[in-house]
Amino acid sequence: MAKEFPTLLDLTALTGTDAAIGVVKVIQIFAPELELFGGRPINGLTYEVSRARALPGGNAFRAVNAAVLATAGTYEKILGQCFRIDRPIQIDQAIVEAQAAQYGGSVENIQANQAAQQLQYLGILLGKQFYKGTAIDPAGFDGLDQFVDNSPYTCVDAGGTVAGTLSSAYIVHNAPEGVHWTYGAGKGLQTGVWMPQQIQKYMRGTSGALGTVPMYVNNVYGWLGLANNAPITRTNLTDLISVVKITNLGPYTSGKSITDTLIATAKKLFPLSIANQPGALKLMMSRQQNLALAKSRMVAATTTAGSSITVGTPLQFDDTAKNSCGIEIIQTDSIVDTDNAVTIA
Repeated sequence: MAKEFPTLLDLTALTGTDAAIGVVKVIQIFAPELELFGGRPINGLTYEVSRARALPGGNAFRAVNAAVLATAGTYEKILGQCFRIDRPIQIDQAIVEAQAAQYGGSVENIQANQAAQQLQYLGILLGKQFYKGTAIDPAGFDGLDQFVDNSPYTCVDAGGTVAGTLSSAYIVHNAPEGVHWTYGAGKGLQTGVWMPQQIQKYMRGTSGALGTVPMYVNNVYGWLGLANNAPITRTNLTDLISVVKITNLGPYTSGKSITDTLIATAKKLFPLSIANQPGALKLMMSRQQNLALAKSRMVAATTTAGSSITVGTPLQFDDTAKNSCGIEIIQTDSIVDTDNAVTIA
């Protein structure tokens, strides 16, 4: 990713501490969306964008003494914002001291190891928010599901119908004029300083009395948003677009899983000015759907003439499909395979 369009790790490395950099690296393991999607820092916590809905029309040539139609593109103004991330971390001092005494090592390393589980959970939450948006946490940013209108202009229906077994894949235009992260206050994620503190907790039993536990406390914080500078609703194929969703994908055995044909159909919904840009599009899917795509590419021999291949034996294949229709494929655990059917109309 170019320096002017940094990832969260890039920006945190410029504005945060070594501890904050370590935090982002842990989170990215569980949310590749934060590692592979670029974004931009903004001053403050909100921003305004005048985005184009449609390009101008009219002719390019005219006859002598003939008039031509003056046209202009269609624009709309939107307000975007960043949302507060705040993840408190608390570790019992007894755990830190016991591990230091038993296994050695510095207090800082033990604190970092104990905090890793909290950060893993944060990474999982941010990854799910990227797709499901406010359906995961209403206090957070909109996700890709809120960036499509469930019409044939923004979605491709794979035809799966069995509730609780379905998934989706997303083709995303990751660019300043498309979908990208926004880092509020010009910074990435930050961490505070580990401090000893007495934390109140209810005593064991039924007395309801409050006691205290000596703990080391810290928190991971920052301002993060997911911007979409293309329209969400679309009434024709000339409207600009930044996300296409392939939905109602079933397991491979259902015959409704993802295929190169579905991906090609979805890609054709993008204007050629976007579709033909090298590296402009990213294709996100679950591991199950990625395996289904690889299986859909298997070829079985139908004749043994001139070869030693056994009839009906599938040829070997790479079990990880890495690209399709010129688009890089990114596998993620943030996309579930347990969705219900969505109506596309």
